[in-house]
Amino acid sequence: MNKQGQIMNDQADILRRVYSEPTTQECEELITYFQKIGGRTLSSSCIRQNVFKISWTKKDNLLRNRCHVQAAAEYLEFLISTFSVNDKADDIKVLIADIIPYIKQIDVDQDTSFILLSTNTLPSTIHFKHVKELFYKNSLPKDAHRRYDLDILVIYGLRLSLEKRILGFLGIDFIEKSNGGPLLFSNLIPIIKSLTKINFKTGINFDEIKWVLDWLNHHMHRHLRPYPWAIHQAFEVLNPLLLASKINVGDTEHFSFYASTSTQDIGILKKEIESLVQKDNPGAKIYWETSRELFVAKDSIEK
Repeated sequence: MNKQGQIMNDQADILRRVYSEPTTQECEELITYFQKIGGRTLSSSCIRQNVFKISWTKKDNLLRNRCHVQAAAEYLEFLISTFSVNDKADDIKVLIADIIPYIKQIDVDQDTSFILLSTNTLPSTIHFKHVKELFYKNSLPKDAHRRYDLDILVIYGLRLSLEKRILGFLGIDFIEKSNGGPLLFSNLIPIIKSLTKINFKTGINFDEIKWVLDWLNHHMHRHLRPYPWAIHQAFEVLNPLLLASKINVGDTEHFSFYASTSTQDIGILKKEIESLVQKDNPGAKIYWETSRELFVAKDSIEK
């Protein structure tokens, strides 16, 4: 038996052990196991592209399995390095229940008989109860603080945040096509990628943002509960765009919610946006917002 085979044999019950009584040491062992069966370390971009896929073929399965396992390892490492294992025991259990289908395809010897698989849906009544409590009592129900119950609400919040931020730095309310129909929000991504009059913070990747957007739409419209490690990757993709940061203007350092997107001239930017919109949508009409989520300064330099 080779070394990897021996390690996998020695850890044939690692999922059950961590699920039963998660400790920092057991979680670290589980991360090592995930890394071993996940194979050669894949790039973040490769992992994200496959984790956020909403359609695939049978030939994609092996790579997808590896990407999900490696993303699960990264998420678990984040959990135990940021929080107490005791505080996140439920999250760890949900992660294990969710990852089992991918484990079974890679390591047939792993013990997965101890738990029923997670489902990807929750009854509409549960969602309704949560938002009703949130509105009327400013909190979630006491029995609704499990990762399993809350992840779908995270999807809605992420989708709202992303659309608000993108329309905000463009300064657009909505776009009406020449036939009277709206221009789909997802159609703005190619336009954004062509902009030269906005300075984007390093780390913002609109290819990855488009993967996240499609994934969010898919889960919202099909009412699916997302995998927690995929949500973690979504935050990693969106952090550079949506988090506040610092920006230097000359010798002055500014802190702004919108420092990740800056321009030196709103008027020139509006003309560029209009030109790019008209290029693919002749006759379209842009309805502009009166305010923007955009940092405006001459000689602005990202920090």
